[in-house]
Amino acid sequence: MGAIVSTARDPQAAPSSKAGCSACYRRLWKRSSSIRRALHHGHLADAAHELGYNWTVMGKVVSGDRRGREIGFPTLNIVLDPGAEPFRGIYAVKVRDTAIRGGVHWPGAGYFGDRPTFGTGGTFVEVYLIGFSGDLYDRTLLIEFVDLIRPDRRFASIAELTEQMRKDCLEVTSRLERHGDESGLDASPLGRLQRAGQL
Repeated sequence: MGAIVSTARDPQAAPSSKAGCSACYRRLWKRSSSIRRALHHGHLADAAHELGYNWTVMGKVVSGDRRGREIGFPTLNIVLDPGAEPFRGIYAVKVRDTAIRGGVHWPGAGYFGDRPTFGTGGTFVEVYLIGFSGDLYDRTLLIEFVDLIRPDRRFASIAELTEQMRKDCLEVTSRLERHGDESGLDASPLGRLQRAGQL
């Protein structure tokens, strides 16, 4: 469910004519295109303004190649459906396990990109949960994209990458602290479904 999720229109407010329906669909398509364009360029605030909440995706944790663990930053590898393609870079994110009720969430550094330093040739979504210790393999997570930290880039060495990741985590923590402790997940359709036990 990596695609943008929109709330359904109130049936009582639906247009009564085919022309009205056509105009409504055109407006929805234009809005969706605008949101996707904002995400593709890393303009999260613009996307959130149009959506009414921070862009949120849902995906399952799968096994990876353990590169993150080897360099001291074990990451969760997430599978998203086609169509969820934000700007390639590092993000401040908030993460929730769909199986845990009560609004518990974890701060994290999210990554979307092609791992140019490793030259793996694929596109990946990874999340490093800051201060978390546990096993979330095979769990389904909600990921709220709060802020873009920096663009993706290639590093000359693993040591250089590792040092930058430390700086990224400090910046993520700072951005999320400014954002506040409350997660915006509950404002999204996926968050509301999770809170209601419908995911």
